[in-house]
Amino acid sequence: NFKNEIIWSYGAGGNPRNFFPRKHDNIIWYSKTTDNFFTSDLTQKILRVPYDESTLQTHYKNVDENGRKYRIQTVNGREYITYADEGKLVTDVWTDVGAQNATSPISPEFTGFPTQKPEKLLERVITACSNPGDLIMDCFMGSGTAQAVAMKLGRRFIGADINVGAIQTTTKRLI
Repeated sequence: NFKNEIIWSYGAGGNPRNFFPRKHDNIIWYSKTTDNFFTSDLTQKILRVPYDESTLQTHYKNVDENGRKYRIQTVNGREYITYADEGKLVTDVWTDVGAQNATSPISPEFTGFPTQKPEKLLERVITACSNPGDLIMDCFMGSGTAQAVAMKLGRRFIGADINVGAIQTTTKRLI
């Protein structure tokens, strides 16, 4: 039940001399069922990004009484209004979630764990495919980002890791 391959392009890291810098991870997305695999409200801000300036200039020429730019699209004889300030649904290439929040020692999110991911990344994944009260499982919890985000979003969670340092880091983070 493969659904998507998401490219998370983060731009942080070194500059090797013998190959192009590796600045992305691949997130492979599967679903238990073959039907609707988005379980959350897709209008949530974490699942949307701003429109490109060229799209705004080309399509969002109307302005309502509150000063909001919008466009009207007709599909199968029905009109749909979309507002520029609501943005668009993210695509399968995520360039708006940098790694610096997780890797910079001056970030409040930083734990020092070498494979730590930013909370915004896990927030997007968890929001898209679960609802409050659902159970989130992370088999390689590392720094505990999935567990911390799940707790903030009102999800239950299970975490496991063979590394004692990961368990200690996660426990400290959750307390």
